[in-house]
Amino acid sequence: RTDRFVLVSMAAGVSIASVCDMAGGQYPVIRIMPNTPASVGKGVILYCYNQPVTGAEVNELTEALRMAGDVSPLSEPLIDAASAISGCGPAFVYMFIEALADGGVKCGLPRDKALRFAAETVLGSADMVLSSGKHPGELKDAVVEVVRVGLHDARVPLVRPVLLARQHGPQRPAENRERRVEDRHAHREHRHAERD
Repeated sequence: RTDRFVLVSMAAGVSIASVCDMAGGQYPVIRIMPNTPASVGKGVILYCYNQPVTGAEVNELTEALRMAGDVSPLSEPLIDAASAISGCGPAFVYMFIEALADGGVKCGLPRDKALRFAAETVLGSADMVLSSGKHPGELKDAVVEVVRVGLHDARVPLVRPVLLARQHGPQRPAENRERRVEDRHAHREHRHAERD
């Protein structure tokens, strides 16, 4: 090509230098790392770029990505570490939501309501962290005081008792997989019924 262009790479773990090597020259490269919530406009999109990229080109791309979520620049040495949080983090959040919902179901809640309550709780809690400016530990302490729950050890993450409570009895991996598949089918059927 003889016209001006910018290479945009979404290849995980592939540095800008490696992209240039594969492309055969010191081309302008912007490296982006979005996460899956970007598909609903609530994602985190990290980016970095090399010296040949102009400010106007960076602005054009970031504006195009703005509807997908929070678009944040980082130096390239930090982008892999940040991707471990924003890219892998959703899987841990989904596990936590599933664990909360499982606890609710074991207490008698319908599966669809337990999942909705758990997801909305995580959504609201995340919003409080972002909007209040308070440390998550301070927000956690406020909840503990309000509901008068004593923690055995304040250093133990709250996720631990929830995940332990989820395991009411020993279950084999195959049984866990079968239960999750059944739960997901039931959840999809309920959502289809609500739309109808």
